[in-house]
Amino acid sequence: MKKIANRNLDIDMYLDDDNNLHAYGRLIDDKNVVFDSYEGGIVKPGIFHNLSAEIAVDLKTFKILDIKTGYEKYPVENCPDIAFVYDNLKGIKIASGYTKKVLETAGGKKGCAHLTHLIIVMGAAIVQGAFTAINSEGMKESGEKFLEEDQVDKYFVGTCHIW
Repeated sequence: MKKIANRNLDIDMYLDDDNNLHAYGRLIDDKNVVFDSYEGGIVKPGIFHNLSAEIAVDLKTFKILDIKTGYEKYPVENCPDIAFVYDNLKGIKIASGYTKKVLETAGGKKGCAHLTHLIIVMGAAIVQGAFTAINSEGMKESGEKFLEEDQVDKYFVGTCHIW
């Protein structure tokens, strides 16, 4: 077989001093062969997309406090023009219905398919990262109250064959 392309998604999470979670996501498309572009012309091997999103989340409400997008490498000059659309995700909750809300806000012609995909994937990673943060030693010792037991059930029970 001949490798033609690679897509890499990477998400790192951090806590700030106010116990808000910050997720940093990156989507990198690397093309390994020469191909014809959609607009015509030839595309040489190399990085085709290098896009990023930073999402800040309140761990008590799971609402998006802030979102920033980055366009380091993209195929068409106007790609970054759509960045403002993602500001409309501020205030939405990362819970059941998150994917639908992201698609309603930035799906199809309203956004960038690649960045929207990254932001959707980041939702599940944020839930896992938040659970890790909330149950870490330092957070438990702080005595600060985050998710109630029934909220944990809503986020995790029934999400895979183990739970």
